[in-house]
This record gives sequence, C-alpha cells and structure tokens, in this order.
Amino acid sequence: MWQVEVFNWGKSMRLFVDTEFTDFIDCDLISLAVVAADGREFYGERSDYDRASCSEFVRAAILPQLGRHPGCVYTREGLRAALLAWLGQFEREPERVLCFDDGGDWGLLCDLLEGAPSGWQALQVGGVIDFERRERYYQTHGGRHHALVDARANRYAISEADSGEYPAHLHLEKHRRSLALHRLIAEKIRHDPALLDRARQNLDRWMAMKPRNRAKRDLMEWRSAIDLGIDATIALMTDPGEHATVLRQSAPFTGVLTNDERRSFLARWRACNPRSL
Repeated sequence: MWQVEVFNWGKSMRLFVDTEFTDFIDCDLISLAVVAADGREFYGERSDYDRASCSEFVRAAILPQLGRHPGCVYTREGLRAALLAWLGQFEREPERVLCFDDGGDWGLLCDLLEGAPSGWQALQVGGVIDFERRERYYQTHGGRHHALVDARANRYAISEADSGEYPAHLHLEKHRRSLALHRLIAEKIRHDPALLDRARQNLDRWMAMKPRNRAKRDLMEWRSAIDLGIDATIALMTDPGEHATVLRQSAPFTGVLTNDERRSFLARWRACNPRSL
C-alpha cells in the first residue's frame, strides 16, 4: 500500500519480505522472513500465534512446514526485538527498501514493529516478479508457503532487474494487469456485496498503523468510496484514469479473491500477454 516514487535497483539495498498468517479475516502473524539482495537473511516463527484462528488451508499447507529452524522461534515481543536488531545492520545504507509482493505482508510487518520502520522505504514488487522464474525456483527447492522460501523465491524472481533502473515499460504492464485484476475483483463484489466488509476490515487494520501523508489520504479516499456504496466503489476500482491508477496501489481488497482465483487470473494474463513478467 506504500509506493516508492523514484527507485533505482542498482543503488539501493533491497530486502524481500514475506509472512505467513492464520487467516485473512482473523489475521495473526505466524512467521516472517526477510531476505536481502546480497543474501543476508532473517527468519522467525512465533510460539504464541493464535492456532485456533488458523484456516483449513493454513493447517494443511503452512503449519506442517514450521519447526525447520528451531533456533528461530520467538514470542511476538521477542520476534519484534530480534527483527529490529537484525535490521539495524543496514543503517549505514543510503537507500533502504523493503520489497513485498502483497500489501498484507507490509501490514503485518508494520503491525509487528508497531509502525513503519524508520528510515526504510516500501515497494510493492508484485508487478515486476517473473512468475515463471519463481516457479522454477519452487520446482528446484520446494517449500512453497514457507515464509523464508517464499522470500528467497521473490528475490530470485526479480534478480534480472538488479543491474539498473526499474524498467519503465514494467510500470505500464503492472498498471494494465492491476486494472484487469481489479475488474475481476469488482465483478465478484458486484455478485456478493458483503465482500466489501473485507475491504473495510483491511482499511481499519491499515489505518490503525497510522499511515501518513499520501498513504493516509489514499486510504481515506477508498473509505469514502466504500461508504458511498458498491457503485461508487466499483467505479473507482475500474477507472483507467491516472488518479485511480495511483489509488489502486493502495487498494484495500486483499483477500477478496481466493488464492486459486488469483493464480488462475495470473495464468490467463500470462497466456494472453506473453511478453509480460
């Protein structure tokens, strides 16, 4: 939900963040990984997450993978302290960027740290991930839905951008795909208006993190549209104009699509847009 305005792959220290959590509605952090572009890594699992709130998917796909790193299990407060200490080694870096492929990861990170980490920028990199390259990583290493493996996979999947500027054509491609994705989400909401409650819950959680400046203004605009009703919300979601394009970077519709629906969309998009990432 926070976007870096000017970003140079070559000059910044990039860290890739991934999390696992109990459920999209009753969301409690289970584990968190951060993988730096230079290979340094942090991983932690919570010993005190709310197991009762875990969805069936989490029980089947995520919980069995826990415990691989016995020295990395913490209480919530212990995990917060360990992560802050680890991030401290990057303080001398002139430009520090935390990269994530889903806004929920950033939200859970900020919730754990009780606010956005000082001195860091945030970048949503879902639009520049090479999904075929990421799939090859999983085929070789396994471990999908383990936070550390997923963070490593994302680092690997966009490594082709390491040598220079964030490619300009990828901005356009990312925005086209985002618009298509939000049209799909809008159709699902039109058929089931109760799904707007999910967006309201996301907004409540994100606003509780006390975002500032543009991030706060964008979230308030989404709140206003949702308060006006489904027609106003869908109109904003599917507006191809420049202002709505910017707003979609902070859209609060995480969790409206299921994982299977999202994967199906991405597969169709790649099939119809073979030059896209």
